[in-house]
Amino acid sequence: MKQMYHSNATTNIRLRSEINNSDLSYTELSSKYGVSEKTIYKWKNRKHFKDKSSRPTTIHYALSELEMLIAVELRNITWWLDIPD
Repeated sequence: MKQMYHSNATTNIRLRSEINNSDLSYTELSSKYGVSEKTIYKWKNRKHFKDKSSRPTTIHYALSELEMLIAVELRNITWWLDIPD
């Protein structure tokens, strides 16, 4: 499967692998690839080079469980009504 990259991505899997396997210093790698030292540090310390998901692992809702049930029921009820013009 082809890897999809963000339009602003400056590294890809091949470059990340090169960074990880390189013996150059963080500063040298940073200037060579045109990325920050923080990015170099990130890829030097990872075992996998695919992008991590930015999707949250936990979704925090503003409504309580009861309020969500009421909102869903209210939507269901109002969608069945035929509102005249």
